[in-house]
Amino acid sequence: MRLSLSALCGLLMLLAATTTLGQPATSAQWIWYPEDPASQANGQTRYFRLAVDLPSAPTRARVRFLSDDAGQLFVNGEPAPAAVEQGRGGQVFDLTASLRAGRNVVAASVHNSGGPAGLIINGRVDCAGGQTVRLFTNASWRVAKTVAGAADDWAGLEFDDSGWLAAKVIGGVLAAPWYGLPVLDMNAFLDPDEVAAMQAWRASRVAVPASLAAEPLPTATLRQEAGGPLLRINGRTYPPMLYRGFIDPLTDLGRRQIAIFRDAGVHLFSYYYPMPSSQPGPGQYDFSRLDDAIRAYLSVDPDAYVHLVLHVIAPTWWLDAHPDELVRYAGGDDYNSGDECERVRAASLASEAWYQNTVDIWRRTIEHLQAQPWGRRVIGYQPGAGIYTEWHYYGSWSNQMPDTGPAMTRHFRGWLQRKYRTDAALQAAWRDPRVTLATATVPLAAPRVAQAALGLRDPAAQAWAADYYRCQQEITAERIDSLCRLTKQLTAGRAITGAFYGYWQGVLQQTQGGHLELPRLLRSEAIDYFVAPYDYDHRLMGDDGRPRPVIDTFAAAGKMHLIEDDTRTYLHTVDEFGRAPDQASSIAETRRIFGTALIHRSGLWYCDFGSTGGGGWYDEPALIGDVAKLVKLAERRLTQPSRSVAQVALVADPRSCYAVSDGDAMSLHLRSVEQVTGALHRTGTPFDFLNVDQLATADLSRYRVLVFLNTVAPDAAGRATLRRAAQGRAVVWLWAPGINDGRRFGPDAVRELTGFATKIDGPGVMAHEATAAEGAPLTAGLTRRASVTLDPASRQPVAAAGDQAAWFNPRDAQTMATYAAYDYTAVPGGLDWHVATRDGWSDVHLKADLPNLAGLGLTVSGTDGLASANLRLVVKDADGAEFMTDLHALTTAPTPWQLPLASLRRADWYHGPSETIRLPLTGLKLVAYGVQAERPGWLHVRDLATFAAKDSPTPQRIWDGPGCDQPCLTLVEQAGTTVIARSEQGAPLVACQGPAGRRQVFSALAALPTPALCALLDESGVHRYVTQPGVLVQADSRLLMLHTKAGGPCTVHLPQPERLLDALSGEPMGQGRDITINLPAPSTLLLERLP
Repeated sequence: MRLSLSALCGLLMLLAATTTLGQPATSAQWIWYPEDPASQANGQTRYFRLAVDLPSAPTRARVRFLSDDAGQLFVNGEPAPAAVEQGRGGQVFDLTASLRAGRNVVAASVHNSGGPAGLIINGRVDCAGGQTVRLFTNASWRVAKTVAGAADDWAGLEFDDSGWLAAKVIGGVLAAPWYGLPVLDMNAFLDPDEVAAMQAWRASRVAVPASLAAEPLPTATLRQEAGGPLLRINGRTYPPMLYRGFIDPLTDLGRRQIAIFRDAGVHLFSYYYPMPSSQPGPGQYDFSRLDDAIRAYLSVDPDAYVHLVLHVIAPTWWLDAHPDELVRYAGGDDYNSGDECERVRAASLASEAWYQNTVDIWRRTIEHLQAQPWGRRVIGYQPGAGIYTEWHYYGSWSNQMPDTGPAMTRHFRGWLQRKYRTDAALQAAWRDPRVTLATATVPLAAPRVAQAALGLRDPAAQAWAADYYRCQQEITAERIDSLCRLTKQLTAGRAITGAFYGYWQGVLQQTQGGHLELPRLLRSEAIDYFVAPYDYDHRLMGDDGRPRPVIDTFAAAGKMHLIEDDTRTYLHTVDEFGRAPDQASSIAETRRIFGTALIHRSGLWYCDFGSTGGGGWYDEPALIGDVAKLVKLAERRLTQPSRSVAQVALVADPRSCYAVSDGDAMSLHLRSVEQVTGALHRTGTPFDFLNVDQLATADLSRYRVLVFLNTVAPDAAGRATLRRAAQGRAVVWLWAPGINDGRRFGPDAVRELTGFATKIDGPGVMAHEATAAEGAPLTAGLTRRASVTLDPASRQPVAAAGDQAAWFNPRDAQTMATYAAYDYTAVPGGLDWHVATRDGWSDVHLKADLPNLAGLGLTVSGTDGLASANLRLVVKDADGAEFMTDLHALTTAPTPWQLPLASLRRADWYHGPSETIRLPLTGLKLVAYGVQAERPGWLHVRDLATFAAKDSPTPQRIWDGPGCDQPCLTLVEQAGTTVIARSEQGAPLVACQGPAGRRQVFSALAALPTPALCALLDESGVHRYVTQPGVLVQADSRLLMLHTKAGGPCTVHLPQPERLLDALSGEPMGQGRDITINLPAPSTLLLERLP
């Protein structure tokens, strides 16, 4: 789940766009300026005014006031007197002495510190003549973004507000998210007659069948069986497909989403609930909101079963009472945000006090529900903590380096005591004679980024940080396991339970906030399933739509994985997170991830945050109609045995990440995972994705090729497993396999594991690609490229760079509404660009005619939120094709960047026919990655210029790297080893040993070019179903999936004669070994395989 949320509301904040549709009208209404406050008013103040005419002097005037976030009330230009009452129902002001007969002005200023925002007022003025005047917020209020003049003039009687806008009504008194917050009592804003109406309305929305009380408590189980994962509830079998909606199920809009999925055949629903809503104060418990939500689902679908995702964050009152139990950060001493990605104020996951409070409310919640009739339909409980309930440690996504707080420090010392037992052992391990078990602390920033060669950790020099991260990861996993065990205990094993865990793709800070203890949790008998969304960076048409975890590790362990399908269909109006631009793309995207789930023996839930246009993401006949077809296919698969047909396995080692420094090496790790996985997806053959430890028990006989992704520090058992697995088949070793064996660090440990002799020159040979030797194995398909040197004397400044009008932002107003900052100023030779967005990346474009050049040069630096971001330059050629550079790490120091056009490669997102750049260039864009929402950043560009070439060398075949400069091992040339590719300086970086079919390949570059991989698969006898570019394939023994952006004829090569049917329509698509199918553009085709 990828979102930006404020602290207290958590995920519930997303409901702010959902009004109280279907609720009775209320006099008082939540109002705001007509904008999206979360994206357009973050950290800003808005101003509100209302003219009030009183027929006579007031005898009593009471006003109830509540603002989100901080607000101040004014009367006739003066601040209101001190509140006479303050609590969960807001502030109550006595304005009797402030108001007067005739015209009055009531005004308010409200500052939004993040997330949704609003103002609500309900008051009554009794006048001397017996009249009553009501005072409440509604659309008649006037609002402004800014005010001029003296401080409080805008709130006075004489101020002219004719230029102000009418207030935007967000909803009635019980509008989300405020009515769902445990710290608020919104009922206090209801008039007496409205209370009865609301009670009647609520009763109509939560009516459930009387027969529920006679039902037994449900028994739910998850099993991997011949046809894939099966969910059984009271003996009945269901495909594990759920709907997880975030639109309030009591509203008309929310009920309609439940109904359309019900009618599509989905009767399993997952509901998110923040546990503080049930714990308003110490010793206080209130489950009414949770009860209402469950009953609301059942009132729409009497056949429904409900699964709960319970957010076990600590209530605000608990945080206030336990300052020594909170998380702290090496990245800063303060709490800088309500967003859990940043330095949020939250309970440390190591806090025993927090955990005991969590156990208390967890136990009470389950016991309460099991005593209710509607509890007979609750089948599962999923604990969630950390960032957005996904168990990423707080602050880790923005590199805040948790957790230096007292609670974690206590826990870390206990962990060290259990590991080392004596001070002497600890001192020897850390090479620090001063440290003791009683004084050891959580490392600050410097030890975490300390590194040996290649950016990795030497076990003899950087054990402090590695120990801490192991401790932090283990306590996180322990909390998950313990709460799942408690669930099994409380339900006598009847309920299913699991967690968001196992994320791999798209995780930069693996040690700070990744899920490295998955092997431990896979062994837990208490955990039934794991959940993760699919990768946000690979959702566009033509891309692979990869899952985020090591996907096949779950079924191999007998567990189930649930893919969270939070596809932004075209009904979502903001262009973010791979939003599908139209109906056809929406269907292709949802089919692609559904097919991925079936083929990799996973379940799936449709996660719907609701479109900003007022509906759900599937609330359209074609989209929900396609869901219904997919449900029927999933039901058919329950009785159809299937098996993997992969002859290739990609192998990851999560725990090797403990040996990777928090610096550039962690970024390299991410890019390597991205590049290698993408290359495999483009070979035209299915592959399995497993963890190292699973090779010990897996049936390896069907794998012809193994690719070892990140095995830099496998443990002793892992090293033995890898050596056995490498026997008798083709193997690819990447990066620095086995360099850290827990005792030693260096080439000896590498050779012992792989058989390849290597050496380390200083920190490593810097390279971002290698040049292949002509005629070397596996190189025939590699791209030819000239290695061009730019001539400094030919420098020509790009004149357009200093023209403000030449720079532009291509985004529409709806997209920009989600940005916290975006502005730029052209300067001679470049620009200063200011940006902040929750998307994590952004770009700025330049229109320029550049006819004769061999390369570009510029000087770049980043400050504030972009100080440690990454930058990519993209050029657009005469045909409109786009070509990109590798990523460049920004620093605060201005850094020259020389870019021969020959070093650029076709952009990942460009799927046209162009393979080489055709001049003239028509423009370029600067793409920043690592952009933050809460912390705006600056990119400074200077000296943008073109260059001619110094020489014109012969093009050579290039072994592409991971997309960045990388320090590499150097291979030692010896008998039996064939060098495949060398660095620019001639250092051997890629080599192989052994014959075709059993070829062992070692690439010190942490990357694997698709053409070389295809050559290895072909010589090893791996069957490739599709060989043409632009078509991606996945398959098992019963299903074949083809995905394309461009469409057109595609020939499918089958291992033996088969019949192919459209799995959704039953239409025959052909038979034989080679079947040509015309694919629409864009599309995902699901094909049933029959003999």
